Amino acid sequence: MEIGTPVWVLAEDRVWRRAVVHATTPTSLGCRLTDAIDEASRVLAFPATAVGSKVFVCNPIEQREVGVEDLTALVHLHEPAILHTLKVRFMKREIYTSTGSILVAVNPFQALALYDERIKTRYIAHGSRAANGEKLAPLPPHVASS
Repeated sequence: MEIGTPVWVLAEDRVWRRAVVHATTPTSLGCRLTDAIDEASRVLAFPATAVGSKVFVCNPIEQREVGVEDLTALVHLHEPAILHTLKVRFMKREIYTSTGSILVAVNPFQALALYDERIKTRYIAHGSRAANGEKLAPLPPHVASS
């Protein structure tokens, strides 16, 4: 892994944290946390074998900032990328995310206008048009799209 590569690391508190690779040797990897509170907690060292279990490459910045509607579109599909994407979408009040044909729903803990007649009609009409062979762009993930 190259110096400067943005990564997710599993910190001591068992939370995925964003970091940047700042040192590498054939047997180890040093990662600098991007959100550390104090200097002592900023750098974490991992054995090179931790790549793929405690250290994962971040997705491109566009995917990290905006999220994706379908998790299979992620360049790097792994636990921290999935959790981060769900968080990004949740913060935008987009509680539905697809994983291929599977719909993932996150409890918003508040009422959202996702089930009114206008939305249901939109998804029903889209499904009918698609069933008649019309090529349509997919609608955003929603429980009514299944």
